[in-house]
Amino acid sequence: MKKGLFTVIATALLLTSALLLTSQADTFPAAGTITATQPCPAYQSKRNQTNPDNATLVAGSRYPIIESDKASNADWYRITVTGAKPTARWVEARCGTVSTTTATKRSLSNGDSCNQAGLADSYLLALSWQTAFCEGHRSKPECRQEQHAAFTLHGLWPNKKSCGKSYGFCGEYREKKTSFCDLTPVPMSSRTLQQLGGVMPSAIAGSCLERHEWHKHGTCQTDWDADGYYQRSITLTQEFNRGAISHFMAQNEGKRVKTAQFLAAVDQALGPNAHQRLQLSCDNGNLVDLYINLPKTLPANASLAELIQQAPTNFSNRCGSSFKVDAPGY
Repeated sequence: MKKGLFTVIATALLLTSALLLTSQADTFPAAGTITATQPCPAYQSKRNQTNPDNATLVAGSRYPIIESDKASNADWYRITVTGAKPTARWVEARCGTVSTTTATKRSLSNGDSCNQAGLADSYLLALSWQTAFCEGHRSKPECRQEQHAAFTLHGLWPNKKSCGKSYGFCGEYREKKTSFCDLTPVPMSSRTLQQLGGVMPSAIAGSCLERHEWHKHGTCQTDWDADGYYQRSITLTQEFNRGAISHFMAQNEGKRVKTAQFLAAVDQALGPNAHQRLQLSCDNGNLVDLYINLPKTLPANASLAELIQQAPTNFSNRCGSSFKVDAPGY
């Protein structure tokens, strides 16, 4: 009797161990996107097929992939669906066209994760003073048009500290193309593209910077689809260009100013010591590039001022004690 009971218990323990091992190995980190070809349900649990808010894929939209149920030839992908609660959802592979690469959990633990989406630990908002940028890029289409006397969007970059500047290209590409226009168009609406042109002139001038920024940086975040990613980028850029900063730059076009005065305007607009989250870069005495530290998550209801106060300090100044605010024209 005791022997039989021992056998039953031992068998149960073996089965339990096997189930645990199976459950630990039934997902595989993956990077890439799935472009929906039909309006499939997006499940919170693929096993139970629960969908509390009836989230559904929109045909033609592209969604970032987080993981899959198999290392290859996956039947299911876990993706990010903007607006769903929670945003991470499971969809069947048959629901769309998949462009992905997979990585084992072992490779991730060894640090081979600099092109895996969803691993960012901060963001960086990269802006350029458009007229100064065009001083060194006069042949670019956007610089042959009427120039913006404003800070324009270079990009919104998810960062992974352990990867340094190498965190990028988490989608269908693994390296920079010779021409940005060799990359596939960004899967966003014409409305978003038109709005993007207001803060990133190259997006409608034909330089295709928006393609490079999406494929290198946008595919590494899992918070939004392309429309959501660029709408957030647009809002943050517009917020930086308002108030005290905009007034300071407009009042000093064509003049040389003290760097400390500009930093004071930043603090006035975005809160105490906000400038400590900035990195400034000049070329030929002109302020050209500005990089702003932001935290890991960027909620839609959080202002730029609020986000900056949550970000780590990392101030650097490559402009010296003064710089020139370049005015439109050559």
